[in-house]
Amino acid sequence: MRTLLAAACLAVFPLPSALAAGQTAFCSIDTPTAETKYHEIFQPTCHNCYEIGIARAMGAATFQQVLDKVKNVEIDIYDQKDLATGAVKGEWYVRHLAGALGQSGNDNNCTGNGSGTNNLSACLDDIRAFSDAHPGHEVITLYLDKKQGWSMASSQRRPRDLDALVTRRLGGKLYTPSQLKGNAPSVREAAQRTLWPRLQDLRGRVIIALTGDTGHLNEYVKDRGDSAALFVAPNTYFKSDITGRPGNEKEKAVFSTQTASYVVFYNIKNSGHRRQLGTTTRQHGYVARLYGGSGEPSCSIVADCINANALDHWDNSRCSDYERGYLHRRDIGEPGWLPQQAESRSVFSCPSGTLMSGRWHDCGNKGNKCDENGNSTVFCTAAPAGVSVVPSANWESGVTESNSDFVCPDNTALVGRRHDCRNKGDKCDENGTTQYHCAALQRGGQPIAIPAGDGPWSQGVSESSSRFVCPDGQVLNGRSHHGDENGSKSYHCVAIPPG
Repeated sequence: MRTLLAAACLAVFPLPSALAAGQTAFCSIDTPTAETKYHEIFQPTCHNCYEIGIARAMGAATFQQVLDKVKNVEIDIYDQKDLATGAVKGEWYVRHLAGALGQSGNDNNCTGNGSGTNNLSACLDDIRAFSDAHPGHEVITLYLDKKQGWSMASSQRRPRDLDALVTRRLGGKLYTPSQLKGNAPSVREAAQRTLWPRLQDLRGRVIIALTGDTGHLNEYVKDRGDSAALFVAPNTYFKSDITGRPGNEKEKAVFSTQTASYVVFYNIKNSGHRRQLGTTTRQHGYVARLYGGSGEPSCSIVADCINANALDHWDNSRCSDYERGYLHRRDIGEPGWLPQQAESRSVFSCPSGTLMSGRWHDCGNKGNKCDENGNSTVFCTAAPAGVSVVPSANWESGVTESNSDFVCPDNTALVGRRHDCRNKGDKCDENGTTQYHCAALQRGGQPIAIPAGDGPWSQGVSESSSRFVCPDGQVLNGRSHHGDENGSKSYHCVAIPPG
């Protein structure tokens, strides 16, 4: 529905150098289409959902029941039964903690009785059983977190042994790195060329990404090469882990140029670098998983272009009523965004025939947070064909910015916003007044019925890091903000009914 606008305006008012287009990339969430590919999707991901207590809290008694609810899952594996003793040859134990003497070595909700039979094989068998019982299911992504190093060859727990076990249990259901590589020079270049399959082509399939110590993952790739059954997702702290060779001084291990050519998954630490890491993976066609992000608004995770946000409560992943969707990569340098203004004295009015569908207030030149002196802008979207946008004669009455809950009247949507406290000089803070401008929507001269209460509110995000665009086909008709520039703010989107 969106038609890009204001190219001429952006040419006249270029972005400040500190906020050049490449530094303002972010993602919004849209409905997946038949052409959406695997690396373009945001979806809920459970963290430690093989744990009995975590799964039960979410209404799943078994690992197979977990798969009924969420298709991105994680399993922790250990080579040793406990702190001192080894494991059965060719097998791995599944539990969260290191283990204590005298225990079975397995503590999980996979098929088995807890006395040692519910090991990795049992969990893989559960995935196979679920897949067989649900032909054509959405792709299952398993993050296999290896908690210990590779054992000796005599223990049959080397990289080739793990591949053999996984292949034996899942067989042709696996989608492997070599299948992504195809005729490309490397797996990484295939991802850069966006040669990932479409979601619909991955139905009934399983993808496994190995996480853990950088050195252990490098050893796996070095051992297996093009024969690998698993992808690897190294811990990711810096942009160089993505654009160069994964690994850094934190883990005393670095991939070689050759092994780095197999890396297309990234396990991103929840840190101040998260934004740059997420947008970089999306730009290069890679897949990013965030760890340590429980409790954070998923709209913020979406904005950082991260595919998977590992959560104990995996149903807390909705952004603007979407828990799964296409990661639409954006930049405020693209047409549709109005020229930036200082937030403390800003007046935004969408061009004739357009409606407001997004807003940006995110001072990348000042780190993750900025106050009312930072820049902001809004995104304007062309109304659907046959829809007339008729702005009201007057702006709505002002509300205090720090305590504002505003929704346009029925049958209208936003076309303007101003936060311009001239009575307080050139600058004003969250105690200043904000006003909104609404417009009636008509088709053939008749009002289009859009009840103000329809549509979703987005999850709350910080005002100082506001990067939000409604899902495609929706426009803004409301906004809520409480507190100062670090306070929580939500957006209300509404769909325009088709004619």
